Amino acid sequence: MNYRTSLCAAALCAPFAFATSATAQGWNWSYGADMTSDYIDSGVSKSDGFAIQPWVEVENSGFYFGAWGSNVDIGTDDKWQYDLYTGYRSSVGTNFAYDLGLVRKSYDDTGYDRSEAAVGLTYTFYNAMYVKGYAAYDWSNKNYNRYAQVGYDIGDRWRTSARYGVDDGATSDYYWDVGAEYAFTDTISFDMRYHGRDGDDEGVVGMLKFAF
Repeated sequence: MNYRTSLCAAALCAPFAFATSATAQGWNWSYGADMTSDYIDSGVSKSDGFAIQPWVEVENSGFYFGAWGSNVDIGTDDKWQYDLYTGYRSSVGTNFAYDLGLVRKSYDDTGYDRSEAAVGLTYTFYNAMYVKGYAAYDWSNKNYNRYAQVGYDIGDRWRTSARYGVDDGATSDYYWDVGAEYAFTDTISFDMRYHGRDGDDEGVVGMLKFAF
Protein backbone atom coordinates (compact mmCIF):
# COMPACT_ATOMS: atom_id res chain seq x y z
CA MET A 1 0.00 0.00 0.00
CA ASN A 2 -0.98 2.33 -0.08
CA TYR A 3 -2.61 2.07 3.26
CA ARG A 4 -5.39 4.40 2.28
CA THR A 5 -3.05 5.97 -0.23
CA SER A 6 -0.02 6.15 2.01
CA LEU A 7 -1.21 8.00 5.08
CA CYS A 8 -3.58 10.06 3.00
CA ALA A 9 -7.24 9.48 2.47
CA ALA A 10 -8.56 10.33 5.14
CA ALA A 11 -5.34 10.79 6.94
CA LEU A 12 -3.01 13.46 5.91
CA CYS A 13 -2.57 15.13 2.64
CA ALA A 14 -4.96 18.00 3.07
CA PRO A 15 -7.94 15.66 2.71
CA PHE A 16 -10.20 16.30 -0.25
CA ALA A 17 -12.53 13.38 0.45
CA PHE A 18 -15.82 14.58 1.93
CA ALA A 19 -16.08 11.49 4.11
CA THR A 20 -18.74 11.13 6.74
CA SER A 21 -18.39 8.98 9.83
CA ALA A 22 -20.37 7.34 12.61
CA THR A 23 -19.53 8.33 16.19
CA ALA A 24 -19.91 6.21 19.30
CA GLN A 25 -18.58 7.50 22.65
CA GLY A 26 -15.75 9.47 21.07
CA TRP A 27 -14.83 6.82 18.49
CA ASN A 28 -15.30 7.95 14.89
CA TRP A 29 -15.87 5.15 12.38
CA SER A 30 -15.41 5.60 8.65
CA TYR A 31 -15.44 3.09 5.82
CA GLY A 32 -15.60 2.89 2.07
CA ALA A 33 -14.22 1.31 -1.08
CA ASP A 34 -12.32 2.39 -4.17
CA MET A 35 -12.74 0.86 -7.61
CA THR A 36 -9.72 1.42 -9.81
CA SER A 37 -8.78 0.47 -13.35
CA ASP A 38 -5.36 -0.64 -12.03
CA TYR A 39 -3.81 -0.94 -8.56
CA ILE A 40 -0.60 1.13 -8.83
CA ASP A 41 1.84 0.99 -5.90
CA SER A 42 4.90 3.26 -6.20
CA GLY A 43 4.59 3.24 -9.97
CA VAL A 44 4.21 -0.56 -10.25
CA SER A 45 0.97 -2.34 -11.21
CA LYS A 46 -0.04 -4.94 -8.61
CA SER A 47 -3.37 -5.98 -10.11
CA ASP A 48 -2.71 -5.98 -13.86
CA GLY A 49 -6.14 -4.44 -14.34
CA PHE A 50 -9.28 -3.70 -12.34
CA ALA A 51 -9.10 -3.73 -8.54
CA ILE A 52 -11.56 -3.12 -5.72
CA GLN A 53 -10.15 -1.77 -2.49
CA PRO A 54 -12.37 -1.73 0.63
CA TRP A 55 -11.26 -0.08 3.86
CA VAL A 56 -12.47 0.65 7.39
CA GLU A 57 -11.01 2.95 10.04
CA VAL A 58 -11.71 4.03 13.61
CA GLU A 59 -10.28 7.22 15.15
CA ASN A 60 -10.28 8.81 18.61
CA SER A 61 -8.44 11.99 19.58
CA GLY A 62 -6.03 11.66 16.68
CA PHE A 63 -5.21 7.97 17.22
CA TYR A 64 -6.48 5.69 14.45
CA PHE A 65 -6.64 2.02 13.52
CA GLY A 66 -7.67 0.61 10.18
CA ALA A 67 -7.68 -2.15 7.60
CA TRP A 68 -7.32 -1.86 3.82
CA GLY A 69 -7.38 -4.49 1.08
CA SER A 70 -7.08 -4.99 -2.65
CA ASN A 71 -7.22 -7.84 -5.13
CA VAL A 72 -3.80 -8.44 -6.70
CA ASP A 73 -2.09 -10.20 -9.60
CA ILE A 74 1.63 -10.33 -8.79
CA GLY A 75 2.69 -13.58 -10.44
CA THR A 76 2.03 -15.82 -7.42
CA ASP A 77 -1.03 -17.67 -6.09
CA ASP A 78 -1.91 -14.57 -4.06
CA LYS A 79 -5.26 -13.05 -4.97
CA TRP A 80 -5.60 -10.52 -2.16
CA GLN A 81 -3.43 -8.05 -0.30
CA TYR A 82 -4.54 -6.81 3.09
CA ASP A 83 -2.95 -4.14 5.28
CA LEU A 84 -3.48 -3.43 8.96
CA TYR A 85 -2.37 0.00 10.13
CA THR A 86 -2.33 2.31 13.11
CA GLY A 87 -0.99 5.75 13.89
CA TYR A 88 -1.52 9.24 15.16
CA ARG A 89 -2.42 12.35 13.16
CA SER A 90 -2.79 15.93 14.26
CA SER A 91 -2.09 19.52 13.26
CA VAL A 92 -0.09 22.50 14.47
CA GLY A 93 -1.95 25.73 13.93
CA THR A 94 -4.24 25.97 10.92
CA ASN A 95 -1.75 25.16 8.15
CA PHE A 96 0.56 22.34 9.24
CA ALA A 97 -0.51 18.70 9.67
CA TYR A 98 1.45 15.56 10.46
CA ASP A 99 0.79 11.83 10.50
CA LEU A 100 2.88 9.08 12.11
CA GLY A 101 1.94 5.52 11.27
CA LEU A 102 2.77 1.81 11.20
CA VAL A 103 1.46 -0.68 8.63
CA ARG A 104 1.67 -4.47 8.35
CA LYS A 105 1.25 -5.82 4.80
CA SER A 106 0.22 -9.38 4.01
CA TYR A 107 -1.08 -11.61 1.20
CA ASP A 108 -3.72 -14.30 1.37
CA ASP A 109 -1.50 -17.16 0.12
CA THR A 110 2.11 -16.34 0.93
CA GLY A 111 1.20 -14.58 4.17
CA TYR A 112 3.19 -11.80 5.87
CA ASP A 113 5.10 -9.59 3.46
CA ARG A 114 6.58 -6.63 5.34
CA SER A 115 6.04 -3.86 7.89
CA GLU A 116 6.67 -0.15 7.49
CA ALA A 117 6.93 2.93 9.66
CA ALA A 118 5.85 6.11 7.89
CA VAL A 119 5.62 9.85 8.42
CA GLY A 120 3.72 12.42 6.39
CA LEU A 121 3.98 16.21 6.69
CA THR A 122 1.62 18.61 4.95
CA TYR A 123 1.53 22.39 4.75
CA THR A 124 -1.50 24.18 3.30
CA PHE A 125 -1.38 27.64 1.72
CA TYR A 126 -4.42 29.91 1.52
CA ASN A 127 -6.73 26.93 2.23
CA ALA A 128 -6.30 25.85 -1.39
CA MET A 129 -2.74 24.71 -2.17
CA TYR A 130 -0.76 22.14 -0.24
CA VAL A 131 2.70 20.58 -0.31
CA LYS A 132 3.38 17.21 1.25
CA GLY A 133 6.42 15.17 2.10
CA TYR A 134 6.16 11.45 2.84
CA ALA A 135 8.74 8.85 3.90
CA ALA A 136 8.37 5.19 4.87
CA TYR A 137 10.94 2.69 6.11
CA ASP A 138 10.47 -1.05 5.51
CA TRP A 139 12.54 -2.56 8.32
CA SER A 140 11.98 -6.10 7.06
CA ASN A 141 13.90 -5.39 3.85
CA LYS A 142 15.70 -2.22 4.96
CA ASN A 143 14.23 -0.12 2.15
CA TYR A 144 13.04 3.47 2.01
CA ASN A 145 10.14 4.90 0.01
CA ARG A 146 9.66 8.66 -0.14
CA TYR A 147 7.85 11.20 -2.26
CA ALA A 148 6.96 14.86 -2.55
CA GLN A 149 3.49 15.98 -3.61
CA VAL A 150 1.80 19.25 -4.45
CA GLY A 151 -1.91 19.85 -4.87
CA TYR A 152 -4.35 22.64 -5.55
CA ASP A 153 -8.09 22.86 -4.89
CA ILE A 154 -10.12 24.48 -7.66
CA GLY A 155 -13.34 25.49 -5.98
CA ASP A 156 -15.16 23.08 -3.69
CA ARG A 157 -15.16 20.03 -5.95
CA TRP A 158 -11.96 19.91 -8.03
CA ARG A 159 -8.44 19.07 -6.93
CA THR A 160 -5.31 18.72 -9.04
CA SER A 161 -2.12 17.13 -7.75
CA ALA A 162 1.28 15.82 -8.82
CA ARG A 163 3.77 13.54 -7.10
CA TYR A 164 7.37 12.43 -7.56
CA GLY A 165 8.87 9.61 -5.51
CA VAL A 166 11.74 7.16 -5.10
CA ASP A 167 11.28 3.58 -3.84
CA ASP A 168 14.44 1.62 -3.01
CA GLY A 169 12.51 -1.64 -2.86
CA ALA A 170 10.73 -1.41 -6.23
CA THR A 171 11.96 -2.53 -9.62
CA SER A 172 12.17 1.13 -10.60
CA ASP A 173 14.23 3.88 -9.00
CA TYR A 174 11.59 6.59 -9.29
CA TYR A 175 7.89 7.02 -9.98
CA TRP A 176 5.52 9.91 -10.61
CA ASP A 177 1.90 10.75 -11.26
CA VAL A 178 -0.22 13.77 -12.15
CA GLY A 179 -3.99 14.08 -12.24
CA ALA A 180 -7.22 15.55 -10.97
CA GLU A 181 -10.09 14.50 -8.72
CA TYR A 182 -13.72 15.60 -8.79
CA ALA A 183 -16.15 15.17 -5.89
CA PHE A 184 -19.68 14.42 -7.10
CA THR A 185 -21.12 14.40 -3.58
CA ASP A 186 -19.84 14.38 -0.02
CA THR A 187 -19.22 10.63 -0.31
CA ILE A 188 -18.43 9.93 -3.99
CA SER A 189 -15.49 11.21 -6.03
CA PHE A 190 -13.58 10.24 -9.17
CA ASP A 191 -9.83 10.51 -9.74
CA MET A 192 -8.09 10.37 -13.13
CA ARG A 193 -4.30 10.08 -13.01
CA TYR A 194 -1.36 9.57 -15.35
CA HIS A 195 1.32 7.33 -13.82
CA GLY A 196 4.87 6.56 -14.84
CA ARG A 197 8.08 5.00 -13.57
CA ASP A 198 11.65 5.07 -14.87
CA GLY A 199 10.44 6.22 -18.28
CA ASP A 200 8.28 3.15 -19.00
CA ASP A 201 4.98 1.56 -17.95
CA GLU A 202 3.22 4.89 -18.32
CA GLY A 203 -0.56 4.98 -18.43
CA VAL A 204 -3.82 6.51 -17.27
CA VAL A 205 -5.65 5.10 -14.25
CA GLY A 206 -9.19 6.02 -13.20
CA MET A 207 -10.50 5.48 -9.66
CA LEU A 208 -14.06 5.82 -8.32
CA LYS A 209 -14.03 6.44 -4.55
CA PHE A 210 -16.77 5.88 -1.97
CA ALA A 211 -16.25 7.11 1.60
CA PHE A 212 -18.82 7.03 4.42
